[in-house]
Amino acid sequence: MLIHFRRLRWGLLTAMMTTVQTLAPMIGFGVSAEVRASAMSSLAPLWSEPISEGVTVSQYVKHFGNRLTNVYVAEIDLTNPYAKIVPLYGQDGVLTKKQTVLGHAESSEAVVAVNADFFHLQGFGTPLGPIIDEGEVKSAPGVSTWSTFGVTEDDRAVIAPLNFAGMVMAPDGSTYPLGGVNKENFNPRDGRTSSHIDQIVLFSPEWGSTSFGDGRGSFKSYVELVVQGGFVREIRATQPPTSIPPDGFVLWGHGKGAEFLLTHFFVGAPVQVTYDLQEEVKRSIPLQTAVGSHILLVDQGRSVHPIDPAVQSHLPQARTAVGIDESGTKVWLVVAEKSADGKSGGVTLPEMADVLVDLGVWKAINLDGGGSSSMVVRRL
Repeated sequence: MLIHFRRLRWGLLTAMMTTVQTLAPMIGFGVSAEVRASAMSSLAPLWSEPISEGVTVSQYVKHFGNRLTNVYVAEIDLTNPYAKIVPLYGQDGVLTKKQTVLGHAESSEAVVAVNADFFHLQGFGTPLGPIIDEGEVKSAPGVSTWSTFGVTEDDRAVIAPLNFAGMVMAPDGSTYPLGGVNKENFNPRDGRTSSHIDQIVLFSPEWGSTSFGDGRGSFKSYVELVVQGGFVREIRATQPPTSIPPDGFVLWGHGKGAEFLLTHFFVGAPVQVTYDLQEEVKRSIPLQTAVGSHILLVDQGRSVHPIDPAVQSHLPQARTAVGIDESGTKVWLVVAEKSADGKSGGVTLPEMADVLVDLGVWKAINLDGGGSSSMVVRRL
């Protein structure tokens, strides 16, 4: 049986989510009495239920003055070999084919699922942050100062900023930095008005059936190189979106990036593209999975008093967050509800940080909130 806990706008589509899958029958979950006593001193559950190996879901009610808020928490024990956190995105792994959290949970048979990354409601609906799936970059990191949740190859949860590095090489040996992979334009918060200005961005079949084109009206001039089997099949200057070859990709260029593509490539030319997380990041954090990206809420067990006007951090809203313990072996997926009937009043961003501190979280980041905040649970 699937139960979702949010009353608002269930039909809203999400671009990305974190899920927990189980591979064996439930045998229980527990944490030490010392940890539970300290973590729950100011936040006691109304009910708590193990739903699979290493996964327990609980409901809390938090008081903020006269406002009461339902908080739903999934605790995941990553030391349990049968509990696994994986990213789900789009339908059938296609980023531009949106899917609800419930749809993701049902198609993947996840035992618990929440929304994760931010996305443009009026855009393509693709995540602004990174997607790393089975160690491969499916979507490049976005705002470099935002933190990302991930799980390493040795099943250790981490929260850290991720940096991307890529390069396009032409037949004459000239190179140009690759600005991203499968990204629609966004505010990079570094003084530029758009992440794609003067950039080259790669769009693979994971993006969808057709290329980026004018970005749904965002760009008036651009160049697209259709690459198939490692060679340029077509060069398109400011034309409508085109099909992405199943055995290739499209290089999209703007400004100086477009000039490089036009100057150094021709139909039939070989194309070399390399990209990954920056080498120092790969060495220190060998990520198997990464999703979601936004500001820190908790660091070293203390609230960082988070403020971001872009997400109305001072107003009580439905919000989603993910937290980890100091060892990286425990993960909390947390959703605070704001219901249409007023029985659950939501939280501000600083209040969400306080909830996470009460739970015993060591480090946490904010995820997409408002109408996107959802939790789906497959109960026993």
